[in-house]
Amino acid sequence: MKRKIYTDLVKWKNKSGRMPLLVNGARQVGKSYILQKFGRQEFDSCIVVNLETDKALAEKFEEDITPLPIIQYLEVAHLQRIIPGKP
Repeated sequence: MKRKIYTDLVKWKNKSGRMPLLVNGARQVGKSYILQKFGRQEFDSCIVVNLETDKALAEKFEEDITPLPIIQYLEVAHLQRIIPGKP
């Protein structure tokens, strides 16, 4: 399924000094689908998280929103090394 937003996501990925990506919108419009497809196709690895079901991660955002503790949690929880800046 081709989505117009995919081009914008690729532009975000290729931007130097990019900021975190936040996607919001109505329920059931394909946000998760397109982001998972984008992650699988454009990056070497992709971790999918859901703050509604992953309460421990949601708490990390309440405690401290600096990247390091969140990245460390994700690496341990998903048994996957995260290398900043690696596509």
